[in-house]
Amino acid sequence: YIDPQYFTKSERLIVSRWYAQIQSKIKKKGQDNPVFIQEYIKKYKPDVPPSWMIMEILSFGEVSRLFSHLKKNYRMKIADHFGVQEKSLSNMLQIIRYIRNTVAHHSRIWNKKMPYSLNSDIPSVNKGNTYQSGVQTVIFLFSKIGFNSTWNTRMIDFFEEYNIENTQSIIDSLKALEK
Repeated sequence: YIDPQYFTKSERLIVSRWYAQIQSKIKKKGQDNPVFIQEYIKKYKPDVPPSWMIMEILSFGEVSRLFSHLKKNYRMKIADHFGVQEKSLSNMLQIIRYIRNTVAHHSRIWNKKMPYSLNSDIPSVNKGNTYQSGVQTVIFLFSKIGFNSTWNTRMIDFFEEYNIENTQSIIDSLKALEK
């Protein structure tokens, strides 16, 4: 995350500013600099902690921007891990950031149009800017990283138990991911 070779030349200035912000976060005490980072620095005295530690303190928006500043071949490698095209993953990260921020600020997503339209190459996910496509995006990516989770089953049970309208496409996506 600090090596300029991973970023395009045009993005290096942006990344160097971002890196300065990370350095500032690391030097702060308190919530922005968790104990595990403080202890690591005290013990090993590195210039910077390893990337997995940094990912723990970044906001989702910062992670999304970091991804967008990477050279295309690195974005493609990451997207391959999820089984999607690089542009699809970039688009999905924007959508997830929007949903996360909307929910975190206690706003509704139900029956709401998103400012981003999903342009995914995933057959089980509806394209468009509806909350259903946003939720399906979250479901898809969660299925790729949620090891042995029962989240899909619990979501299906919730939607079916309360007979929530306009959720059939979400239920179908959840069931498709269980196979």
